[in-house]
Amino acid sequence: MCRVTSLTSLITCVTDFIALLIPLGVAAALLVFIWGIAGMVLASGDAKAASDGRAKMLWGILALFVILSLSGIIQLVRSTFL
Repeated sequence: MCRVTSLTSLITCVTDFIALLIPLGVAAALLVFIWGIAGMVLASGDAKAASDGRAKMLWGILALFVILSLSGIIQLVRSTFL
């Protein structure tokens, strides 16, 4: 339970909550990326399936980038305000 009594405690509560979600997001993004790799490998000649696999890999990489960038921003906020 998080008690908000000041701006600093609010920032702490929000950053702690987001920090808990980051490993779940990274795991989900890696799963999508690996799913895309498997789709490309198993496509074996089917251009549509290979294209779908490439799209999943791209979304997985983009999600990893966004999540890890968010993690860096959280660390910046913590070091600046706390």
